[in-house]
Amino acid sequence: CASGYAGRVRYSVCPVSGQPYSVSGCQEACSVPTPPIGYDFSQAGGTLAIESFAPSGVVCAPGYLGEVRYAVCDSKGAPYSVSGCEETTTTITSSITSTSTTASTTSSTASSSTSSGTSSSTTSSSTSSS
Repeated sequence: CASGYAGRVRYSVCPVSGQPYSVSGCQEACSVPTPPIGYDFSQAGGTLAIESFAPSGVVCAPGYLGEVRYAVCDSKGAPYSVSGCEETTTTITSSITSTSTTASTTSSTASSSTSSGTSSSTTSSSTSSS
């Protein structure tokens, strides 16, 4: 097929000796565009004929995410277009976690009497941390 056309050339035998044979099978087609930033065309292929447009193989380049969408060209030989890949961004967030410890002190005083009639006093103290 000539430039701006796609398909498979089919030849038909001439109906009468000395008459020209005929060819068919080529359809107006889009061309593959220059890859825009964010797209990988290394595996581009598929059908580029305008009437049966079904390209394939284009993916988002590293650092880009999305689903590639194809749009048929406006005229024979013009490039088709792609969309859908968007640059990824990395957001780094920092989180500071602090832990505090509270200490509490408890005192208690107990009094008791002895059989001798004297009294004694006991003091206890405890400290706890949480």
